[in-house]
Amino acid sequence: MQSVVECRTPEDSELNEVEDEEAYTEQTPLPSHSDALDMLTQCLSWVEQQPETTPTQIFLFKNLISVAARKRNSSLKQKKITSYFNK
Repeated sequence: MQSVVECRTPEDSELNEVEDEEAYTEQTPLPSHSDALDMLTQCLSWVEQQPETTPTQIFLFKNLISVAARKRNSSLKQKKITSYFNK
């Protein structure tokens, strides 16, 4: 029976961690601005029900919700009026 001994340097494990992180981020699709807004609103409802929540934490969630709402509104594209008429 043969045993295999593998020697790794700290640089090798750091390189593997970076590769693993890159592979994970490539496979995970980002939620849309609308989805993020919905999720943050649900999170705020949950956070407000927790007895240990501070006003600062609630303020931070409301700030994130306003950022997501602004991004969602800016990403909406106005349709041309001619798109409502059949040709």
